[in-house]
Amino acid sequence: MDPLLIGSSGPIILKRASLQDSAPTADAVGEYFPLDYEFETPFDNIESAQEYLALLSRALDEAKQETEADIVREANSRIPRRRDALRLVLYKLEKLEQHIKGSRRLLNDLRTLRRLLLDERAESAISKDGRHF
Repeated sequence: MDPLLIGSSGPIILKRASLQDSAPTADAVGEYFPLDYEFETPFDNIESAQEYLALLSRALDEAKQETEADIVREANSRIPRRRDALRLVLYKLEKLEQHIKGSRRLLNDLRTLRRLLLDERAESAISKDGRHF
């Protein structure tokens, strides 16, 4: 059985599960302990997620340009299904681009709210010039 991550108002909590193939032992059922492992993913923080989405956005732009070039090449093709499929690919890429733009806006909003809630802007302004507002 895989461990179950449980969100709480505090640190992430991991429910200990039995590592054996059989049912969990009596002492493992219902036991919780703090999760000390720090994840290392592109989404560890808002800024790294923004970088990831920026890279994804650039790759998406390249894919759209290549698909548009393929559509132009297939304009006089005798296989209309291929041209239609390329148009569908372009449509899906445009939809994905809209979702990525929306996600980038949401991340910007979250970063702004985090700064507001944690007074990060005030701290960074104080540290830059050494004085308070």
